[in-house]
Amino acid sequence: MHSAVRSDAVIQAHSMTACLRFADPATASRYPFAVGATLAFLPADDALTVTIPIPVTIPPGTILAASFVTPAGVTPPHAFTLHALEGTWPLLPVPSAAGERPDKVATSPAASSQIDCWHATAALHDVDVRLRIACSEPPANYLLVLSWRPLRLDTPPLPPEEPVLAPAPRRLSQMLLDQRLRHHACSPTSVAMLLASGTAEEIAADCLDAATGMFGSWAMAVRTAGARGCVAAVELQDDWARPLQLLRLGRPFAASIRFGAGELDGAPLNATSGHLVVVYGIEGDTVLAHDPAAPDLDSVPRRYPVAQFSRAWLLQRGASYIIAP
Repeated sequence: MHSAVRSDAVIQAHSMTACLRFADPATASRYPFAVGATLAFLPADDALTVTIPIPVTIPPGTILAASFVTPAGVTPPHAFTLHALEGTWPLLPVPSAAGERPDKVATSPAASSQIDCWHATAALHDVDVRLRIACSEPPANYLLVLSWRPLRLDTPPLPPEEPVLAPAPRRLSQMLLDQRLRHHACSPTSVAMLLASGTAEEIAADCLDAATGMFGSWAMAVRTAGARGCVAAVELQDDWARPLQLLRLGRPFAASIRFGAGELDGAPLNATSGHLVVVYGIEGDTVLAHDPAAPDLDSVPRRYPVAQFSRAWLLQRGASYIIAP
């Protein structure tokens, strides 16, 4: 196996989540978390490839997520594939084409390809993640992030009892969008709230995944932010440590939550299997968030019980969008 990763790349582990981050120096200086190394892009026909070894066994019950963004412009088309002794699992290309669903192709049952992540159902050995980019010249600016954690936690941890407040982002409601968008655009609306400009409709158009017809692809969300000059990534969290770092730096972030009926007091949705909100602070036992499912702009700001919100966010998956100017 030929590695395109410098030897000083190390897993930055925190709690049960591990993360590998790679960027050029200029992009690394803009990202709020430590970046481990640069990448060496290898030519392959009319594309470039990168192989990222994971020097640990991935245990069963693990979720893995990957994102790649070139913040100086539109990120070239690219695709990730997870390789292990037990099999190979491709993710949807970014962007995808109508009918292009490698996640629907039967492969080894040791893991599965979801739309924008992998789930390991058995132990995976000799693991690497491979990225293929449809371009001939290495990008000058880039950020690649690979993170993994248990898919589900026994008990989500709570943040320490200290107030942390970032500037409140602008208020946007997906429920004010066109009828075809309003019930499906929480992800692009959350991205739009984290950006300095652009309407939710414009962001949604760029986030649309052609293969699934969905607006909620994690990879498309950060690609859209990158195309507007931001440094952006998908990162999995299993506690509040790194999110609190963001808030202390004045950076709100988007959190992917899910909850059943009656499990999140004050939410505009009764229940959801997947929804994005923007978190900008914690006050006592309350999480301050902008919820795009609010019916109007005045009701976008929400105050959620921290224990309920932690469960809705961190119990399963714990995905977040990290977007920095």
